[in-house]
Amino acid sequence: MSLTRRLFLSAAPLVLLPTGAKADLYDDYINSSSRQPFVSFFARDDTLTGHAFVSVGTELDNGLTVYEGIYGYYPASMEKKIMKFRGTDRGMITFKENDYPSAIRYRKNVDDSTKAKALAVFDKWKSEDPKYNVLAMGGKNCNSLAKEVAQAIGIKVPSDNPGATFPANYIRLIKEANP
Repeated sequence: MSLTRRLFLSAAPLVLLPTGAKADLYDDYINSSSRQPFVSFFARDDTLTGHAFVSVGTELDNGLTVYEGIYGYYPASMEKKIMKFRGTDRGMITFKENDYPSAIRYRKNVDDSTKAKALAVFDKWKSEDPKYNVLAMGGKNCNSLAKEVAQAIGIKVPSDNPGATFPANYIRLIKEANP
């Protein structure tokens, strides 16, 4: 790297950033006069099976949405591209980068104790793997996770087997049942 390029790159922050630009997310969060906790249900339909996932977070008084966690339930063998249609497999609660873009979303504003109930479901699934099955027959799938979180926080859920419905349709049914 030439000396002039090095000099430019080291001086650029001093020139390009106004002196007043010191706020960050932490300051916004701490200084927010109100914080609205929420639980959101998402689904994407960009794969053969689709995927449902759940997030928890807080909306600040300035409208900034802070996602504190995004949770999906996957088969542990997903790295091997093996889908369990018959029998069960170990499952894992995780977040994959392609989870955030979604076909449908449903958000429920909650209080802190209700948000804690949603987090407790994730903790339970992490410690007591319910075993994965794509159709939720003898095991559970991503819709099952969404259903358990919804029930834990008092949201109405469809009465059918969550494995019998594509994730985008399942989240749509949850959204329609809870206007």
